[in-house]
Amino acid sequence: MNSARRRRLTIASVAGFAKVICCVACGLGAACSTERGVSVSVLVDMSSSVKAETQQFYVTAIGDNILSGLDAKDALEVRPIDSSSEQRSEALYSVDLTRQNFARKGDGFAKAPEKVAARVREFIASERTKLEEALRVAAERRRAFSNQTDIIGALNGLGARTGDDQQRPRVIVLFSDMIQESLELDLRRYADEHEDEAARKVDKFQKLGRLPALKGATVVVVGAGEGETASAVAFRAVRTFWLEFFGRAGATLTEGDYGYRTQTRIPDVMARLRH
Repeated sequence: MNSARRRRLTIASVAGFAKVICCVACGLGAACSTERGVSVSVLVDMSSSVKAETQQFYVTAIGDNILSGLDAKDALEVRPIDSSSEQRSEALYSVDLTRQNFARKGDGFAKAPEKVAARVREFIASERTKLEEALRVAAERRRAFSNQTDIIGALNGLGARTGDDQQRPRVIVLFSDMIQESLELDLRRYADEHEDEAARKVDKFQKLGRLPALKGATVVVVGAGEGETASAVAFRAVRTFWLEFFGRAGATLTEGDYGYRTQTRIPDVMARLRH
């Protein structure tokens, strides 16, 4: 073996060994790779127009399609959509897995990734009950604000990201029929499919400085098509408005990620953003 090849093999071996040490030290195990963590912000509609069974579907979908798919670099927060979404915005539930230490000194290099992954799954399983209870309590506590649906206020209430969270790709998931109902805008009878009409409505928010700062975020909408948007015309009209709105706010929302039962799209979006 010539010296150049030996040198290349030595460098590769050292790099691989250093990566293992890094993974064990940071407590990420298998997640300590080229994959990035994802920050997921969920907005869940708690207005009285949402049926009880739909509310339960939202809770289950958050657990099945978001919480269960988190890994050691991810974060999740859940905030309400109601008449006081912006003025009384609050994190109903939040978890940042980077603040947990999933590694143990005795794991050993070979078994560390497997053991860390198991601890992550165990931790997430324990969080499921906490999530469900937090949303149940919040629905009762915020019942006085359930008379309207201020989606735009909820988006503005997300606030700026700080610290390490700024480095993670952001996913915003809205569980709602997407019928904005507030003094600013009422989409309950909106059925104009023309893009120029949607643009005029969004212009008003832009001029008033009411567009949220969502640059770089990827959006998924689950629940559109219920209630006032049950007709095909109303569905398309409201969708056109939100496509324009999120586009102006700097976020990405595609027609495929906007729909009635699109919760199964969320894991795919999260996986794509990790790479």
